[in-house]
Amino acid sequence: MRKILPFLRIVRFGNVVMTAIAVFLGSWITQTVEWHSTVLLMIAAMSATGFGNVINDLKDISSDRINHPHRPLANNEMSTVSAWVFVVFLIVLSVSAAVAVSLFYVKATLFPIFLLLIYSLYLKKTPLAGNLLVAILVGYALLYPALPFEQRTILLVPAGLAFLLNFCREIIKDLQDCTGDKATGIVTSASLPIPLLKFLLTLAALLYLPLLFIPVISGHFGIIYAGISLFCIIPLHVVWYSKLLKKEFPNNTSGISKILKIEMAAGLMALAVDKALLF
Repeated sequence: MRKILPFLRIVRFGNVVMTAIAVFLGSWITQTVEWHSTVLLMIAAMSATGFGNVINDLKDISSDRINHPHRPLANNEMSTVSAWVFVVFLIVLSVSAAVAVSLFYVKATLFPIFLLLIYSLYLKKTPLAGNLLVAILVGYALLYPALPFEQRTILLVPAGLAFLLNFCREIIKDLQDCTGDKATGIVTSASLPIPLLKFLLTLAALLYLPLLFIPVISGHFGIIYAGISLFCIIPLHVVWYSKLLKKEFPNNTSGISKILKIEMAAGLMALAVDKALLF
């Protein structure tokens, strides 16, 4: 088990699981893909997500020794050779799983893999561009299984909500990592003025609220989704935004990041419970 743990940690196992849940929900809600194909697409998406995280860690070993010293490459628990072999394995597994479904999904799988590579090599060091790309890919996971079908329109707003929350979280994560990034010469969104970052976070947070109830107004989701949104998601949204408004905001990014992650999970739960109870 000790030999497996570094591999689970380097792919960010929690994020990989959330990606799998998003793909499953996208398929289940739209009823577009058979169960066995859904499983294969979940494997493809999880492997692609893991690929992105391993590549990211390989590029950020120096800064991670300051920002995230517990990560397998930063603390020498895993060698770079092992990590690169793992990268190849993840690409092969992702594409192979997609091939078993259809040629369309091979293209739909290679697209995020290519973008994740571009992010790690170039856009991570470009303020806001990297944040936008990662946020887009998070929303993409929900749409991924339904892409070739008209039913994907049901998921457009939920994917947009996932994009907005993750855009906020990516900026917060840049602020969390600013010490190590500065020390190693990496320029991220944390280099931008705090008032500008607050403005962008406020814009995304405020846009999120009216969009949250459009799936109910459109009839795609029902009272259960509305209830979870009203009594769970909105309170979480208010809590992290109130922390953003405080003067000590740059020193409280860890708490905001955790709340945002919980809010994302609550959003997936709202979709799942609404679908399950109204099935």
